[in-house]
Amino acid sequence: MSETTRLTNEYIEITKQDIEAHERTAKEANEYIRNSTAQYHGRCVKALYVPKIFTGREERIFSDLVSTMCGIFYKVMDAYAKDKDYRRLLDSSRS
Repeated sequence: MSETTRLTNEYIEITKQDIEAHERTAKEANEYIRNSTAQYHGRCVKALYVPKIFTGREERIFSDLVSTMCGIFYKVMDAYAKDKDYRRLLDSSRS
């Protein structure tokens, strides 16, 4: 079992110890979301009651992925700004 799965299962077991309180707070959270600006095309964005838990290792992996992707995006944007032939390759209006 992964560390993330273990932590999630531990969280769920803790909530089961006082299920009524957690049901009440879940309803309160859903009501808050229904009355918030968290909407897309007039519908509320769904939220998880059980949070997604990440370990430090997973956080580092995500951080590395974001750094890599940002580096790629910056290179693409720079080439797009500087090179008309590159812009022509990415011109979606020609489809």
